[in-house]
Amino acid sequence: MKVALICNSAEQIGIQHISAALKQKGHQTRLFLDPSLFNDRIVFNFHNAEKIFSMRRKLVEKTVNWQPDLIGITTVTITFPWAKDIAAKLKHELPQTPIIAGGPHAIMSPEVIIAEPFFDIVCTGEGEHAVVELADAIRNNTQNYSIPDLWFKKDGKIIKNPLRNLTENLDSLPRPDRSVFEPYFNMSDSLLSMSMRGCLMHCAYCSHNVVKKAYQGKGKYVRRKSVEGYISELIFFKERYNYKFVRIYDDIFTHDKIWLEQFSKLYKKQINVPFFCLSHPRYLDDDSIHLIKEAGCRWIQVGIESLNEKTRKYVLNRPESNDEVLKAIKLLEKYQLRYELDFIFGLPGDNENTYQQTIDVLKHCRSLNRVSALTLSYLPKTEIIGHSLRTNEINLNDVDNIEAGLEGCQTGKGSIRNRTKLKLAAQYNLLYRLCAFLNAKQIDFINKIGLCSLLRHLNPFPAYLIRLLGIDTVDKIFIKLTLRHFIKVVFFKNSFFTPQK
Repeated sequence: MKVALICNSAEQIGIQHISAALKQKGHQTRLFLDPSLFNDRIVFNFHNAEKIFSMRRKLVEKTVNWQPDLIGITTVTITFPWAKDIAAKLKHELPQTPIIAGGPHAIMSPEVIIAEPFFDIVCTGEGEHAVVELADAIRNNTQNYSIPDLWFKKDGKIIKNPLRNLTENLDSLPRPDRSVFEPYFNMSDSLLSMSMRGCLMHCAYCSHNVVKKAYQGKGKYVRRKSVEGYISELIFFKERYNYKFVRIYDDIFTHDKIWLEQFSKLYKKQINVPFFCLSHPRYLDDDSIHLIKEAGCRWIQVGIESLNEKTRKYVLNRPESNDEVLKAIKLLEKYQLRYELDFIFGLPGDNENTYQQTIDVLKHCRSLNRVSALTLSYLPKTEIIGHSLRTNEINLNDVDNIEAGLEGCQTGKGSIRNRTKLKLAAQYNLLYRLCAFLNAKQIDFINKIGLCSLLRHLNPFPAYLIRLLGIDTVDKIFIKLTLRHFIKVVFFKNSFFTPQK
């Protein structure tokens, strides 16, 4: 049976797992990727440019020509309008082919998606087992409306099946199927990878905040592959693609020191290529930083979000103290490990004093690789929405927009409604980013003359230029990918969706 998988812009591990599970059971999969040039809503957000280079019509045409038996579309909240548009076009051309929605937004807002006339099924959880059972039923010409993790439409009603228990042994799952992305990416540039699922924290603004509650009583939420199993996976892909860099997107890679010790030894011995990972201030100490640096960590990304302790504790549900945050930064400086810090503008409780205090810290950081300064963009059903309703930051109509994926993106206006807050966010966004490249005296001078207050009127271009000052491996990979897609769209549009031989 033929299953078309459709996603937006970037390589996605979830799709690789779905494809691997389907192929293991004898189904055929093919990925149709919309490059979303200049409007991926993560880095770029240029609507007019996207219209010029749009590949949606061609994507629909090629999908229809392939004549799939099942269509799966993955979506996050900010890409839900895109997913609706693709689903509507496909349903018009293939009215009898079932379309299933999956991904984070499907888990958080299944009732919104199933209400759309173009979606027949919604996957409300981790989808490997559910999608295989659905594909098996379609192949056998049977209608199984009782598959756990799936919501169905039937005779004008919605069948809401419960979530199944989580798969706790990740080693039991088939290896991710990266081959579906081969037509669109240079797979030797880097390996996108994860050794774990779930997150230890309970941040009020994160999708885990919602998903973790949905899975209460359904098994262990934070799960990890064995070190041997994970290294075996990395070896397989190294032999196949000879990748030069590994991007590890575990939410907190350094949380298990025993696992980290074993990983460090085996990775250095058997993989030995630079890697990038994520962490949290509470899970960075001398031992963990030493271990990842010895293994080959080129740089690490750490979520701070705000240096206002009250905002972190009472709005974001981030209980770590400023002392813990500053201690983690000092350790990264001590080991001269390049690091990236994440911050969020527009948080309830934060103001210009918060931003200025942050500048006073950042301008003295010498191993700072980059500051990722994003704008608050609400996700459906997260706890921060309740706080913002109580403080009149948003209203009930705004909640409907959040559910529909109509909020601004994190690299744009996000969910900020107040014009003064927007101005401050744009101004300090540039200052935060400059702290990675200039010394304290230079930052003080720029701040004093109000240069960023003027440059914010030219955003987002100054932000892009600042980022180019510190271009790193991930940036180079993204730029190469964008250029590759641009050239194919402009000069080889008809062959963009040609499958890998």
